Amino acid sequence: MTTSPHEVSTAPKGHLAYRADIDGLRAVAVLMVVIYHAFPHVLPGGFIGVDVFFIISGYLISTILFQGIDAGTFSITDFYSRRIRRIFPALSVVLIATGFFGWFSLRADEFQQLGKHIAAGAGFVSNFVLWGESGYFDNAAETKPLLHLWSLGIEEQFYFFFPIFLWLAWRRRLNLLIVTSVIAVLSFGWNLYQYNTDTTALFYSPFTRFWELMIGSVLAYVALSTKKASLLPTTATAVNLRSLAGVALLIVGVVTAGRAYAFPGAWALFPTFGAALLISAGPSAFLNRHVLSNRFMVSVGLISYPLYLWHWPLLSYARIIEGRTPTASVRALCVVAAFVLAFLTFRFIERPLRFHVRQNSVAWLLASAVFLVGIAGYGVWAKDGFEGRSVDLREVKFDGDIGHVDFHAYVENKFFPCTPESVRDQAEKWEDIVRCSQSRDDKPIDIVLLGDSHAEHLFIGIAESLPEKNVAFYIRNGMSVRSNPGFNAIFEAIDANPNIKQVIIASLWSLRQVPIADMIDTIRSLQVSGKKVFITDDTPDFSFDPALCKYKGECTENASSFKGRYNTYQEALGDVVDSTIGVELVRTSEYLCDSAVCKMGDNGKLYYRDPNHLSIPGSQFIGAEMIRRHPQLAE
Repeated sequence: MTTSPHEVSTAPKGHLAYRADIDGLRAVAVLMVVIYHAFPHVLPGGFIGVDVFFIISGYLISTILFQGIDAGTFSITDFYSRRIRRIFPALSVVLIATGFFGWFSLRADEFQQLGKHIAAGAGFVSNFVLWGESGYFDNAAETKPLLHLWSLGIEEQFYFFFPIFLWLAWRRRLNLLIVTSVIAVLSFGWNLYQYNTDTTALFYSPFTRFWELMIGSVLAYVALSTKKASLLPTTATAVNLRSLAGVALLIVGVVTAGRAYAFPGAWALFPTFGAALLISAGPSAFLNRHVLSNRFMVSVGLISYPLYLWHWPLLSYARIIEGRTPTASVRALCVVAAFVLAFLTFRFIERPLRFHVRQNSVAWLLASAVFLVGIAGYGVWAKDGFEGRSVDLREVKFDGDIGHVDFHAYVENKFFPCTPESVRDQAEKWEDIVRCSQSRDDKPIDIVLLGDSHAEHLFIGIAESLPEKNVAFYIRNGMSVRSNPGFNAIFEAIDANPNIKQVIIASLWSLRQVPIADMIDTIRSLQVSGKKVFITDDTPDFSFDPALCKYKGECTENASSFKGRYNTYQEALGDVVDSTIGVELVRTSEYLCDSAVCKMGDNGKLYYRDPNHLSIPGSQFIGAEMIRRHPQLAE
């Protein structure tokens, strides 16, 4: 979401003329994203605005590349100089401001993570770092002020390789349309494959996203090719129909994306083709001329890049300071502040530096500045977030770990890498820690925790409550059913091990639609192979951060809040249990909730490390309760 049509309007003669309607389309995209982040219930599918930006960016930048190559004026140095002057001014300011505010408001673990994200943002690899942490849709994502830079990373990774690849293809006299189309098809195919394999990789991987930028590239080639112009009829009826169809597809895209199991997948075809149709309609189409090109839309489009950069850190810091989702009025103030900061950044920083007469000097200066910001971020990470800052000198009212560092370190240091290697080699990772462990290394595995991170967070408690057993956890970021290819190696390992007598299935059910038929088939197949199967109904998730409990003693929430989310999946789990003889439902939610409240901590112990994952004391408490109430687990 980082390319402005002014890239074209200020380019050498022969490039596309400035189109106000594309600025208007950019406004539509950024407003969808901002509304989604500030008021997700208003526009659940608003995140497709990023996909619209990919199309716009691919179209505009590819136009520059195709025309420069065709005219023999293309320069790699000039291209990257322009990208630096376009991207780096606003980015450097937002990175510095985000880090500065974090120094005074974040705990050491939070500030350490922010330092890593600043370094990743400066290096345009945020998507890979977040991929390693996993969880764009986790509640914890709301407390990552630079989470949104994943899209900037994908875009700049594309533009790092694509111009060189395109130039080499041209030198070999290859058809650029065919080359571009092949890349798009391969990327889209990988996107479809990952949809049922790894939803985190699906979201963050550049290879599942490049096809979106390539649609814009194909459109640019067709629009610039006289020979292909007949593919885009220019009659008033034709352009208006394309414009209307584009709007319709955007609307369908918003609706379907909000209900999708994962994204992008095939769902992204709606917003991407919608945006492509709107661009192809041209500035003469009625909607493009009278709606997208009106003064307000153009004004928002002009500041869309700094607006995108500013809005999420403001909303994220409001969430961190409040310790829970801020009120609607606070979120609205954050949006207003983002608009103000975006205008100031655009007017006094972005434009003066971008169009400075000493362009090469400015590019080198900006590149150096962002490099130094990245080094500073790395230093914060290396120094563990500077634990001595006053923000950490608060009274601890409930003892327990917050964040993921202590929990994963505890598992890694106390327990053993899981077996077999076929499972361990495909295991999820957090930082450099392989998330697949077993409690003993001197006997075969007896019990397997199967699922996602909500199976993992039960491991410490169950393993320590059953010291004579060898307990393991096998997890993936997806639904633990045999129809999910991501779990193939796991089910093969379970089936092949006759020593495994019990399998406990646990998941963050509220995040996923329970596939009743697949769950029943999976459980029955496990039973056929001699396994006793248990299903947990999941521990409660909370709307506030554990820091409120740890430091302020505010540890309870009205039970009706959780029950509302609980009811969305408990009926499906009930159907699964009722349809499979011998399976047991472990109601872990009852350990922390009564009819009135759910508690995040008790007896001086903090049970959660984020709003939905158990801490070390929490896992120990829940695990002990599971064994006490279900002694069959100890058999």
